[in-house]
Amino acid sequence: MMDGPKRILKSQYRRFVEAGIVDIDSAVIYAKQRSPLCIGSDDSVERIRSLYHELVDSRRRQEDISFRRMNYSLDSERILSAVCRIFKIDRPELYQRRKGSLLRPIAAKFLTEYGGLSQRDVGLLLKIGNGASVSKQIKKISDILESNQEVQETQKDIRKLLKIKERTEP
Repeated sequence: MMDGPKRILKSQYRRFVEAGIVDIDSAVIYAKQRSPLCIGSDDSVERIRSLYHELVDSRRRQEDISFRRMNYSLDSERILSAVCRIFKIDRPELYQRRKGSLLRPIAAKFLTEYGGLSQRDVGLLLKIGNGASVSKQIKKISDILESNQEVQETQKDIRKLLKIKERTEP
């Protein structure tokens, strides 16, 4: 494909390859600007965009809503104050990450069960992270509550302070 003196063939080939890359890069850049979801024809882009929006609309925060029990709707400030009072700590300590600490798991459990907050909202409030992180914390405290009498008593003390009646499981 290249002809001429041997000493310039290398530079001609380099320009040829670089020209091709520039054209491809500009085409890809244009396509990505047109739609960050996919690269393709106008029909393909529109079909993918439509599918994407259907998927997003069908999943918008459903996981937060479907598992919430709305038996109580206590103010989150009231719940956090009760947790701090029972554990005899100041509020800033509640937001600190401490290995093995039960503060944030218990607060998360109360905020979701009695405050009506989603796990995602609890994650933001307690600076735990996302809803999945909160779910792990709640699972952790639920497992501990099954066998640890001291933690059960702490939970009862918080319920008493919040004037929450003891639930009887069916």
